[in-house]
Amino acid sequence: MYALHSFIFLFFLFSIMKFNYMLSLFIFFFGCNLSDENEIIISNNNCGGTICSEWEACTNVSNDFFGFDWQCRPYLWLYTNHGYWSGVLEISSDIGVVYTQTLNNLNAICADPNYYFSSSIWKYIILPFPLSEDEFYSNNSTYPDSEINYLDFEFTDQITLDFFVNDSIFDPFVQNNVIYVGEGQILNTNGSANAIIEFNGEFEFEGNNYFVTFNLSR
Repeated sequence: MYALHSFIFLFFLFSIMKFNYMLSLFIFFFGCNLSDENEIIISNNNCGGTICSEWEACTNVSNDFFGFDWQCRPYLWLYTNHGYWSGVLEISSDIGVVYTQTLNNLNAICADPNYYFSSSIWKYIILPFPLSEDEFYSNNSTYPDSEINYLDFEFTDQITLDFFVNDSIFDPFVQNNVIYVGEGQILNTNGSANAIIEFNGEFEFEGNNYFVTFNLSR
């Protein structure tokens, strides 16, 4: 009889532990948001006692399900650390001449604000332009210069992901360094794998105005 009571007690205890485990999993998964890169992102900014900035998210960066490693990570990493951007560049002059070029496999970088912009806010993306790093290296036997071969996006809103550009860049149409000025946005921000970068800008060269647009996807 004692053995039977012990068995019933152990079975009851095991059932309670199993229920608590399943309840914990339910709360864990439905209390967090899952990104399409299989990282778990907590919706609030309290990250293990650390308050993340408005440009950061509390993210589980561990690949081990039971080895949680919660850290404040730049939100823009969703659009730089996973996949490459491709699309079509179009440049038109005010005298009606149009230039187009395919943009292939551009590896956007969530730029360290301290290193690149003397800032502490992670609100910058730099994009190799108009060639990818590998294609540039193949053509020139050296990697691109971040000063003139990367386009700087400075974001103004972490929700809508609007950005502006005011940056010196080597333009493929006029084959010279010019200053791009314009605005853009990352669309479809509910899923970074389906996001689209749109940009519209202009520059002036030798007395003529040029208009720049591109649409990039992954």
